[in-house]
This record gives sequence, structure tokens and C-alpha cells, in this order.
Amino acid sequence: MKKMMAFGLAVACLAAQAQEIRWPSANSAWIKGGRYVNSEDLSKMQVGLNRDQVRDLIGFPTYNEGIKVMDWTYLMNFAVNGGTVQCQYKVLFDKQYKVNAMMWKPVGENNNCPPVESKPEPPPLVVMSADGLFKFDSTELLPQGVAEIRDWATKADRSKTYRVTAYADRLGNPQYNKRLSQARADMVVRALSSVGIQSQGHGAGSISTTNCVGRQATAALIACLQPDRKVEIR
Repeated sequence: MKKMMAFGLAVACLAAQAQEIRWPSANSAWIKGGRYVNSEDLSKMQVGLNRDQVRDLIGFPTYNEGIKVMDWTYLMNFAVNGGTVQCQYKVLFDKQYKVNAMMWKPVGENNNCPPVESKPEPPPLVVMSADGLFKFDSTELLPQGVAEIRDWATKADRSKTYRVTAYADRLGNPQYNKRLSQARADMVVRALSSVGIQSQGHGAGSISTTNCVGRQATAALIACLQPDRKVEIR
């Protein structure tokens, strides 16, 4: 949409040299207060459309400017970041009554037209320590684990389906670690689902990324292998 509008403004500069651009006062629209616009239809506006096609996309102009005029003007409302931004939109026609330019004019100060609603950046890959989410060798979420997951969920993109991958350390039987990691991933998926976040769980089994020495599950070795016990959400 941005590229199309930028192109329309560039063409409009050339068209303005051939005809005087006049903007009616914003409050003189016959549709009092203007109309809210379907952004998808507006994005289809382009040079070369005929008047019927323009009407089909964005309706009749909201100002009474005559029948055979060479431009149509609209008063458009946009819901942006909890408020409303109002803009005038002008469509310029050539002698064959086909669109040769589109122009914007903000209504009021400090408005950008067309406005773009700012969306929070989706959170990047997050790595959570399994020791902070679960008891050792358990699939039961700790209260602080639930809180950590829900805190992350407040920044998540609710239109996206995330992938949850759980890892176990190298201690124990590989088949058991695979089942443990899958069960932990499933528990995180349930916790996310409870707050409206869609995700899919994957148990990656055991990994070994540390230089820890030993095979017996001593307290020291368990502590050393802590970075390998984790959950990733992406």
C-alpha cells in the first residue's frame, strides 16, 4: 500500500502542473464526518482505473463537486492506535475520465496521511530455562514458570502460531528424555493456549552443549548441565 500511495503522489505532482488542485473545506462533505475506509479496497486504487471502478472500490466522493469534474474528493476516517485520523483523499482524472493521480491531505495538525497503525514488534526467539519452569525431572509447571510464560505472552503476536521446543540434558535414557521434553513442550503449549496464544510443541530430547564432565547425576553435574535444560519459543 505504501508503494502504491507513493507512486500516486509522484504522479500527482505532474498532474498538478496541468490543473489547479482545489481542496474543499473538510466540514463541507455531504457525508457528515466522512466515512471509514476498507483499507484493502483502498490499496487497490491505481492509475488507469475508470470512474465505475473507483466507485466500486471506495464509493462515491463525499463532496458535491459536480458531475463532469476532473477530480473527486473524499473525507476518510482511519481507526489508528485507539483513535481516529481523518484525511482528505483526491482522485484526479484525465480527459478519458481515467485515474491519473491520487493525493492526500491531512485534516487537522500532526496527522500523517494515509496513516499507518503502529504494531508492536513480535518478540524474537525466547529461551527459558527449564529449571525455572519445571521441577527437576518433572513436567509440572512451577508457579514462577506460569508467570514467566504469561509475561512473554503479553508481547506475543496473537495472529501467529509459535513453535515451542523443549530440550533435556544428556543425563538419563535418551528415549525417556525424548518423552520428557515432549511432555514439557506440551505443557507450555497448554499454558500459552490458556492466554490466547496458539503454538505447537516439539520435544527435541537431550542435547549436549556444555563442557561438563561426568556421567553420574551428581549435584555438581546437574548444575553444570543447566543450560541444556531449556524451552525455546519462536
